[in-house]
Amino acid sequence: MKKILYMGLIVFVALFITTGIWAGTTITTPSFDYFPPNSNSGAFIVNASTTDASPCEVLIAAPSTGALYIKHITINATSPNTVTIGEGETTPGSVDTVLIGPVYLGTGGVLQFDFYPPLKLTDSTLLAVDATDTGAIMFFIQGYTE
Repeated sequence: MKKILYMGLIVFVALFITTGIWAGTTITTPSFDYFPPNSNSGAFIVNASTTDASPCEVLIAAPSTGALYIKHITINATSPNTVTIGEGETTPGSVDTVLIGPVYLGTGGVLQFDFYPPLKLTDSTLLAVDATDTGAIMFFIQGYTE
């Protein structure tokens, strides 16, 4: 029960923080031990927002070694948009391999994805987003690298 309340608080705070519209990505390291890896050295939480993901944007940079493991993604849009999340961006402006989407979000739409087991990306590959329209989109992503 304590774990569920703690995770609920994290999601609430993250969504509260991401409702402001600003560019850039903030990465924080969680401090709880039950989140793999047990050392917490590779764990991350990403709060990101963009006002235009139509040309494709990097959400999480590729690790120099190992892979990204994604446990949770929340997407929130302030205006109607179709969003695709995928790995890699070899051709500028589009993701290489689609992992989620395209999914449509209406004004104020929110989608959440939980992955059990975690979604594993190809080694040394980034996580990117592509959208069909301009407009603010916010992301909360939780995962780890190994």
